[in-house]
Amino acid sequence: MTAYCLKYFEQNASRIVKEASESTEMITVTLDNGESVVIMPSRRAAGLTETELLSANPANRQHILAAIEDDRQGYIPRKSLEELDTRQS
Repeated sequence: MTAYCLKYFEQNASRIVKEASESTEMITVTLDNGESVVIMPSRRAAGLTETELLSANPANRQHILAAIEDDRQGYIPRKSLEELDTRQS
Protein backbone atom coordinates (compact mmCIF):
# COMPACT_ATOMS: atom_id res chain seq x y z
CA MET A 1 0.00 0.00 0.00
CA THR A 2 1.29 3.42 -0.94
CA ALA A 3 0.94 6.29 1.55
CA TYR A 4 1.11 10.04 1.06
CA CYS A 5 0.78 13.03 3.35
CA LEU A 6 -2.07 15.44 2.63
CA LYS A 7 0.17 18.24 1.30
CA TYR A 8 1.81 15.93 -1.26
CA PHE A 9 -1.60 14.55 -2.24
CA GLU A 10 -3.00 18.04 -2.77
CA GLN A 11 -0.09 18.88 -5.09
CA ASN A 12 -0.35 15.60 -7.04
CA ALA A 13 -4.01 14.62 -6.74
CA SER A 14 -4.62 14.07 -10.43
CA ARG A 15 -1.64 11.73 -10.84
CA ILE A 16 -2.36 9.85 -7.59
CA VAL A 17 -6.04 9.31 -8.41
CA LYS A 18 -5.09 8.07 -11.88
CA GLU A 19 -2.52 5.75 -10.28
CA ALA A 20 -5.22 4.38 -7.97
CA SER A 21 -7.68 3.84 -10.83
CA GLU A 22 -5.14 1.81 -12.81
CA SER A 23 -4.20 -0.45 -9.91
CA THR A 24 -5.83 -2.79 -7.41
CA GLU A 25 -3.76 -1.31 -4.60
CA MET A 26 -5.14 1.04 -1.97
CA ILE A 27 -3.51 4.43 -1.50
CA THR A 28 -3.55 6.01 1.95
CA VAL A 29 -3.56 9.76 2.49
CA THR A 30 -2.72 10.90 6.03
CA LEU A 31 -4.53 14.06 7.04
CA ASP A 32 -3.04 16.80 9.22
CA ASN A 33 -4.93 15.50 12.27
CA GLY A 34 -3.34 12.04 11.89
CA GLU A 35 -6.44 10.35 10.49
CA SER A 36 -6.10 8.50 7.21
CA VAL A 37 -8.32 8.08 4.19
CA VAL A 38 -8.02 5.39 1.54
CA ILE A 39 -8.31 5.80 -2.21
CA MET A 40 -9.02 2.69 -4.28
CA PRO A 41 -10.75 1.68 -7.50
CA SER A 42 -14.52 1.32 -7.13
CA ARG A 43 -14.36 -2.33 -8.28
CA ARG A 44 -12.09 -3.07 -5.29
CA ALA A 45 -14.37 -1.19 -2.90
CA ALA A 46 -17.39 -3.10 -4.23
CA GLY A 47 -15.63 -6.41 -3.65
CA LEU A 48 -14.69 -5.44 -0.10
CA THR A 49 -18.22 -4.26 0.62
CA GLU A 50 -19.70 -7.50 -0.71
CA THR A 51 -17.28 -9.57 1.37
CA GLU A 52 -18.10 -7.55 4.48
CA LEU A 53 -21.85 -7.95 3.94
CA LEU A 54 -21.57 -11.68 3.35
CA SER A 55 -19.39 -12.11 6.42
CA ALA A 56 -21.45 -9.90 8.74
CA ASN A 57 -23.95 -12.64 9.59
CA PRO A 58 -22.19 -15.31 11.71
CA ALA A 59 -24.29 -18.15 10.28
CA ASN A 60 -23.63 -17.04 6.72
CA ARG A 61 -19.92 -16.61 7.46
CA GLN A 62 -19.75 -20.17 8.85
CA HIS A 63 -21.59 -21.52 5.79
CA ILE A 64 -19.12 -19.76 3.47
CA LEU A 65 -16.09 -21.01 5.41
CA ALA A 66 -17.48 -24.56 5.36
CA ALA A 67 -18.01 -24.35 1.60
CA ILE A 68 -14.45 -23.11 1.11
CA GLU A 69 -13.13 -26.01 3.17
CA ASP A 70 -15.28 -28.48 1.21
CA ASP A 71 -13.81 -27.07 -2.00
CA ARG A 72 -10.27 -27.44 -0.66
CA GLN A 73 -11.01 -31.06 0.22
CA GLY A 74 -12.41 -31.68 -3.27
CA TYR A 75 -15.98 -32.27 -2.08
CA ILE A 76 -18.57 -31.22 -4.65
CA PRO A 77 -22.17 -31.67 -3.52
CA ARG A 78 -24.58 -32.71 -6.24
CA LYS A 79 -28.23 -31.63 -6.16
CA SER A 80 -31.04 -31.83 -8.65
CA LEU A 81 -32.79 -28.71 -9.92
CA GLU A 82 -35.78 -29.67 -7.80
CA GLU A 83 -33.64 -29.72 -4.67
CA LEU A 84 -32.28 -26.27 -5.51
CA ASP A 85 -35.70 -24.77 -6.19
CA THR A 86 -36.52 -22.87 -2.97
CA ARG A 87 -40.01 -22.01 -4.23
CA GLN A 88 -41.26 -25.50 -3.45
CA SER A 89 -43.36 -25.79 -0.31
